[in-house]
Amino acid sequence: MSRPTILILGAGQVGLEVAKQCEALHPNRIILHCLTSEEAYRATATCKGEDIHTDIIPSWGNVFVPRAYANDEIKPGTIGEAQLIHYLYAPLTPEMIDESLLHTIVERYRPHFIIDAINTATAIGYYGNVHSLMRDAFSDGDQSRALLTKIARTLPEPQLIRFVHVLKESMESFGVERYVKVSTTGMGGMGFNIRYTHGDLGEPGLSTKLLGKITSAGILHQLLWTLHHPPGFNVNLIIPAALIGWGKVEYREVMLPGSKGKPTAIVDADLIPVSEWSTYTNYNPPLTPLETLQGVVVESGENGDYALNDVMAITAYGQMGCVTKQEVAQAVILTLLGKTHRCMFEAMDKAQLSASTAGGISRGMVIAQMRAFESDWGIPSVSYNNMGPGTAKLLWELHIMGAVTEKLKDIPALSALELATRCRIYVAQNKECRQTILSCGIGIISDEGIYAPPSMDRNKPLDETMLKQCVDLRENSLERKQRLCAKVCEGLKSGQYGTHHSGFSEDSPMLPGEFLAFWYTVLEDAGKKNV
Repeated sequence: MSRPTILILGAGQVGLEVAKQCEALHPNRIILHCLTSEEAYRATATCKGEDIHTDIIPSWGNVFVPRAYANDEIKPGTIGEAQLIHYLYAPLTPEMIDESLLHTIVERYRPHFIIDAINTATAIGYYGNVHSLMRDAFSDGDQSRALLTKIARTLPEPQLIRFVHVLKESMESFGVERYVKVSTTGMGGMGFNIRYTHGDLGEPGLSTKLLGKITSAGILHQLLWTLHHPPGFNVNLIIPAALIGWGKVEYREVMLPGSKGKPTAIVDADLIPVSEWSTYTNYNPPLTPLETLQGVVVESGENGDYALNDVMAITAYGQMGCVTKQEVAQAVILTLLGKTHRCMFEAMDKAQLSASTAGGISRGMVIAQMRAFESDWGIPSVSYNNMGPGTAKLLWELHIMGAVTEKLKDIPALSALELATRCRIYVAQNKECRQTILSCGIGIISDEGIYAPPSMDRNKPLDETMLKQCVDLRENSLERKQRLCAKVCEGLKSGQYGTHHSGFSEDSPMLPGEFLAFWYTVLEDAGKKNV
């Protein structure tokens, strides 16, 4: 790659430093994406002031919502809120992916690399505070639709699932080569014994609000690790386990937590005798609206302003400590260059307990025992729909094709009409097979008709969505599977598949489970990486 396009989501202190260090990659352009246009133009101006010699493009909007509402406040009770709830909770469709802001940005700029420096855990898990909403709902007895909708908007899981799903589709559609997420431990690498409560003193130990932030980070990390596993998705996670410091040391107006950048007015108060706490009537604190609180501060990104002794305490040895934004950005750049020793997913992959030799031996023993039971009882043990109807129907289709032929190579040798006829007769005559399929909630369709389980709603049209949940023995469907079997047999004969076919050969009977695993892993690239 000569000059990559780089999309940076979140242009805070880490995002801006990454943009600065991206100069080493000689990018064609850098897109700085922020929540608001003001932030985006300010970040762009900052980068240009740092003498970054590449094209800097500002971009803005909420990447967790549909494009139509990415730059607006979605008010309760509006059409926008209804569409947001639909976007978060309805089954994902291609239209919903196209409507998302994230997909739109990736489609527009076609980045080679995406660096995600949004503090997602804070944005989704901290400010929503679903625990507080739920407490209010049950303590006040307010369980109205409006409150339910507010809670639905606040829950982190649907927002994060939708984000990662759209990310996956966008990376696949537009050829994103690498995604690097800069995330957080939520507590600077500390644990449940941390004493910094983020302002919530109503609970012992950590507040549910802070734990909500940590939970959101954990959900996101697990979703991204899942996206990291398929071939073709280069997904990485960088987690600083210390406080990321610091900005400029200044004497100026103090921005308190939650102030959203607004200065804090100075207030004063009368001394109230303790004995008169509830009866004191002369209390009238002087108001000084034109005066603001000022002091010596150092800014630290989204964490706001710290005083001198705040800094001394939180960054001391044994507490959070401190890592620089330059070090974080350097870890990102190295990861983009393929040096992934700072990627958490690489460490997790190495530490996870993977499939083992003992596990393989145990698998063989279980399979042999199940085959013996299957033979003794005379009932096929194919699928009980616990891996989803799509997989279950394929296993049953392969089983039925194998039941009406002797060898794998016989399946493509038949005409599609002959195979469909044999399969239809087999199902009609084999009561145990038919009843097992239907009892699992799966239909059976042939060119003559359909066997429908009670769970299939006959008031709905028999469309493709419903047919995907049926064992499909129609001639045109079986013809497609015959072509697949012919391709597999040809590859087995030529030795092109190496050791991936150890469970069967072209002269063996159809083994549905082994064949389907081969189909998924080799032909559809739907297996683990490096297998």
